[in-house]
Amino acid sequence: MAKTAAALHQGFSIKIIQILVISGLLADRSIALQCFSCGVTNDETKTNTHNDVIPICSKFDGSSRFVVECPFSTMCLRTVHTMYLKHGIKQQTTTLSCAQQKYTEYKLENKNWVPNDFVKEVYPEGCIVEPNDLLASTKMSCYCRGHLCNFANRPTMEAKTKTFVFLIIIILLKNYF
Repeated sequence: MAKTAAALHQGFSIKIIQILVISGLLADRSIALQCFSCGVTNDETKTNTHNDVIPICSKFDGSSRFVVECPFSTMCLRTVHTMYLKHGIKQQTTTLSCAQQKYTEYKLENKNWVPNDFVKEVYPEGCIVEPNDLLASTKMSCYCRGHLCNFANRPTMEAKTKTFVFLIIIILLKNYF
């Protein structure tokens, strides 16, 4: 009888591990991608998807007021503009946002044009540098996948979830072996 109870306990434990792993891996995908968002100026004419004023990047502190949902994007974007001035001086500005991946096609249905929005994968993951010799400047656009990935000093939600699942598995395995 003791073997049967131990076997049931171990089988139950394995099921718990499977549920934790599956729910941990799917947790990040239950909501829209989240990215940090900020601009060069605090321009009230530029708003995010919720019509909030985009905060200025020079005040960036990683708080929730800089987080936006990106329902039409699978990537976040960090853009760094660099202008090269006289005497070796350079001026840099950084902006954070959702990658622009929303495309709209219009279809004729019942004599009306109906918009159909979809996400198009057009950017490679990583950074692209675009020089502009006329203005003595460069634009570096860095595309990344994962929640809040467009600010390197903060771990992404995906990394946190994977770490959590890994720690739970180690704790559970340690108790049974």
